[in-house]
Amino acid sequence: MAPLSTTVLIGLLNQGKFKDFVDAVNTHFDSDDTDDVSALKTLKTVAAFVYQKEIAGEVIEDVVNIVVTCVNIVINKESKTDLFLKELYGNISHVMNRLIKQEQTKSVIVLAGVFFTISDKVVSKEILPNMAHIVCVMLWNFGLKVEPSMKLELEVLSLVNIQFYALKFLILVQKSDKFSLAKLVDKVMSSTRLALQKNSSPTVCDDLYAKIL
Repeated sequence: MAPLSTTVLIGLLNQGKFKDFVDAVNTHFDSDDTDDVSALKTLKTVAAFVYQKEIAGEVIEDVVNIVVTCVNIVINKESKTDLFLKELYGNISHVMNRLIKQEQTKSVIVLAGVFFTISDKVVSKEILPNMAHIVCVMLWNFGLKVEPSMKLELEVLSLVNIQFYALKFLILVQKSDKFSLAKLVDKVMSSTRLALQKNSSPTVCDDLYAKIL
């Protein structure tokens, strides 16, 4: 099967044919789930599009699932250079920024895990601090923004996921001047305290316990 066309993909997105975009990409990877060329094209196309425009709400979860699929195809195909992985990290950051702007909590949580799939492959970890810190701040600020409206158990569990993902990114920058143990401890304690004030159900308590330990 021929690789996906960047021109066709960006054309569908620019025309607002999001469902057609999702169908075209999913159909392709259903037939060839090792096509790293098409996967990289898709990632770069989505990143370029979301840098300026919103994703239609009804397909956001589908687009994020596509991004996750494409990242896995690309990084598992063969060894990638740190420079390549850094660029990939940057592309996914554009997608994360758009999801946060559109306040897509569920998709933000799904995409957050993808960054660690990439960072785990990086050999020279010193290339990560600046980029990881940017995502850390994005997630932490997003958590602060949506926190006031979150009270139900599932909502608080989402808040906990967002804040503790932010803390995972903070740990990634531990060898830079952007990190301090005191800051990490303070954020862990404030996040835990806030979650328990909102909802102290056994499920929330168990989730916090698992994350802290």
